[in-house]
Amino acid sequence: MSTHLPPEVLAGLRKAQLASKKSKARWRVRVDDQVFPILEMSQSEFAMASEATPALRGLVDIYDGSRYVSQCLIMHAREEDDMRVYEFKWNTEVRRTPALDFAREKPAIAGYLTAG
Repeated sequence: MSTHLPPEVLAGLRKAQLASKKSKARWRVRVDDQVFPILEMSQSEFAMASEATPALRGLVDIYDGSRYVSQCLIMHAREEDDMRVYEFKWNTEVRRTPALDFAREKPAIAGYLTAG
């Protein structure tokens, strides 16, 4: 039995896999007013479809649906199959509370108990 597939069939399979990843993508990159879906993400890089994505560089914002998650600094991009893989230098999570400009001496009181 042969395991060789014609190039047209392989190209069709890759295209179908890419379309499936696009439809399931939750993570998004936002640059100015444009939004692009992230197909794969790891600790040091993320991948997007190469045909619809410009060559990004610098600071970009990452969203999980509509929730702002982090900001990262893109250093390098490379092409792999039908995807453009972006390598980032740092990825900073968004804080929900402001940063403190002093050191706390004691932990904050979580609540009070009433007497008696």
